[in-house]
Amino acid sequence: MNVVGIDYSTQAIDLILVDVDDGAARLYHWDLCAGDAFARTRAVPLVVPGRRAAFWDTVRAVGIEEPMGRGPSSWAIVPKLKAIQGAILACIPPLMEVTPLKPTEWRAAVGLSGNATKDMVAAWAMAQLDAGEVVKQWPQDAYDAYCIARAVAP
Repeated sequence: MNVVGIDYSTQAIDLILVDVDDGAARLYHWDLCAGDAFARTRAVPLVVPGRRAAFWDTVRAVGIEEPMGRGPSSWAIVPKLKAIQGAILACIPPLMEVTPLKPTEWRAAVGLSGNATKDMVAAWAMAQLDAGEVVKQWPQDAYDAYCIARAVAP
């Protein structure tokens, strides 16, 4: 059985599939197409497995980052992130357990400080994964997605 963690931006999606029995993790990284945020949102179903895809058959739970922002600079980006999140959610089977997690929540769920830095998150994830060269090359959002997956693991 597997759990999934999803972290995303308006440019890319990182999905980590974690086997709850042996802890093995597999990264799926999708860069979204060129164009504006609207075009990239429309591209999400072209890369994320659809709700009827066999990919979801062994998945028990999904964690997805809940976009957060502070101040006026976030007023423009948070709605775009919510659109990407909605497009991702539309790809997940409707009866699948999905938990939205704020960054402070998923960090705390894996034992990190709620304000842990990106470097601290990456170091924790690499230590859990006994990181080989492939894992060391993951993008930062993949480490976040791994933590999100671990946060929803039973």
